Amino acid sequence: MKQRKTAMSTIELSRNLIMKIKPISQKEFFKKHKAEEIRLVSSGIFTKSDYDEMCKEFGIQNVTNKLLQILKVELLLAIRNPVKVLLNLRRILNEQISGVKKHYNNETKSLDYRYPISDYAMKARVVKSFNPKKILEIGTWHGWGISAIKSACPEAECFTMNPKSNNEANNPINETKIGRVYKKLKLEINQIWANSMTFDFSKIPAVDVCYIDGNHEYDYVMNDIKNCTKISKKAVIIDDYIPSPSSDRGDVLTYAWNNKEVVNAVDDYLAKEGDKCYSAAYWIEGTPICVLIK
Repeated sequence: MKQRKTAMSTIELSRNLIMKIKPISQKEFFKKHKAEEIRLVSSGIFTKSDYDEMCKEFGIQNVTNKLLQILKVELLLAIRNPVKVLLNLRRILNEQISGVKKHYNNETKSLDYRYPISDYAMKARVVKSFNPKKILEIGTWHGWGISAIKSACPEAECFTMNPKSNNEANNPINETKIGRVYKKLKLEINQIWANSMTFDFSKIPAVDVCYIDGNHEYDYVMNDIKNCTKISKKAVIIDDYIPSPSSDRGDVLTYAWNNKEVVNAVDDYLAKEGDKCYSAAYWIEGTPICVLIK
């Protein structure tokens, strides 16, 4: 009997050592880390033109276009399968009304609080909460992210990594457009042209915060977390971490395959190595952000 009790205690102990993501509200997180609000439009970083470009890249529609899309889709569905539409009419109406409301509410806000600008502000605020002196971003794209981060942390030395050609990524972009935003703003950013899967991270000096938003396939995310854990002194932040399709994701419009890949990679890493490397791991509710704290 005594031996059995000891064995069970060992099993319980091993379970307790498995680090898991804890949900935390935005209010609680920012209060805990004393992070001030960031306004990217009022500070002159982004403009209405940037907002329009972001909406185009993210496929975000205005209310009128959203309504026209709904009518087109539902009309085709009704023609093809009227019985199915009638049987699911309440659910369909509720889903579409919710979608239209989200678009409408977004359009009525001032630009500082309008998604996706508000999303970049929130992410920059998370990075700033660790008072970093050196920052590495994986996944440059147009450069909105690193521009927001640099504006929030003007004294920090910022690095951003992206291959010159990434046609296989979930957001393909050519070399001429990569980082065009921070170049236009003339921000001092160190662009690293590399594939994070094959890059030698020992070439980068230790940084305070790593922000991962590169290739969202499982192997890439896992590799990025492992490498960033080695060089980061304060925190590793992972974008597009949304626990499930039903999770509160704020203004993020969709839950897709890439979210599942990111979640699986983060959770698997924490289950194996988390307790050895981090003191806390959070998913900030209402956002697609996961924070691993040293």
